[in-house]
Amino acid sequence: MINELTNIILQKTFEGFKTENEVASSDRFSPQNIENLYNAIKQMFKLLEIEIDLTKLKKINVLYLDRFNFGCVFFLNSCFDGFVYQNECDTRCKATDFAKKNNIDMECVMNLYSKHYACSNINNVLINIDFVPKQIGLHLICHEIMHYLASGDAVKELRKETMGDEAINEFFARLATTIFNSMDVPNNIAISGYTLWNNEDVFNDHSDHSKTLGLYGKLMASEKYFYDEKKYPKYKDVDYVKRLAGFYFLNRSMN
Repeated sequence: MINELTNIILQKTFEGFKTENEVASSDRFSPQNIENLYNAIKQMFKLLEIEIDLTKLKKINVLYLDRFNFGCVFFLNSCFDGFVYQNECDTRCKATDFAKKNNIDMECVMNLYSKHYACSNINNVLINIDFVPKQIGLHLICHEIMHYLASGDAVKELRKETMGDEAINEFFARLATTIFNSMDVPNNIAISGYTLWNNEDVFNDHSDHSKTLGLYGKLMASEKYFYDEKKYPKYKDVDYVKRLAGFYFLNRSMN
């Protein structure tokens, strides 16, 4: 397991995980693999010198929904700040009732909200199991966990801007996944999955993703927190990344 952060590790983190393989491991979302991911996340915060309440990891429920039910969750997440996922039946009823009262066509709801891979809701990480590309593995859950652990105040500040917090979130998710991939876990890279692969339309016409940096690549390439005014990559500086982590997870000042 990685025991020290270096600029080389941070550079590899930023670049993500490329593959020629067709699929991630079939057991990528097993309870044991998720537990190993939690250990990698704990190691990441240790290396970042961030003291955060990681007992919250034990409260996370990873749930797998079909495309329709996931679309209902994402729709309600977008409509209500206080929405709490209970179960599929409750969610379907709330989504259809809200859409009917507001003259919203559920087909339009599905077109807008059922084409995402995952989302988080309170202690739940919800996976759109019908829509997740076969190359994506445990890293997807890691990305949602970073949202769950991030400082609400820092996220609110970042979301005042067009870019939001997705690029910073994805960077720390990639760092935790990089640590997971360094652990003594059989087939770990196939378990964590890939952020970039060949011949996939998702990288062609999507505003967030790119063919060079993969998922959220366009956001990462243009994120102001990753570059200085001369376009020097600050994400390779260990001390800077520690300060950025302090801001994102604890809402500390970057100064």
